[in-house]
Amino acid sequence: MKRVGSFILLSAFLSAAFVQAADLKWASGTVTQILSQNGNYNVAMIKGSSGSTLVQFCEAITTTSVQYDLLKTAFTHKMPVEVGYYDMGRDPQAGTEKLCIDRVSLE
Repeated sequence: MKRVGSFILLSAFLSAAFVQAADLKWASGTVTQILSQNGNYNVAMIKGSSGSTLVQFCEAITTTSVQYDLLKTAFTHKMPVEVGYYDMGRDPQAGTEKLCIDRVSLE
């Protein structure tokens, strides 16, 4: 009986974890700004037809950061871009929503 009870508890816990997972959202437009503050807070502003979206690099930017390179190229050449991001909730330090970049596509 204990195994069945543990399985049910684990199953309920896993189901709750999947329900709380954020949906992938998209921002399309041009990169109008890239900001790096002390290397710890790195964001890009994507301006589209429905407004601007401030997306954040939630992983460290390194010399091999493909997402940063794509956004930098889009910014330099004024190319349209699509950025897939997850809304991770309010970031009290930044005073904005924490929209973590997951993928970048040049159009």
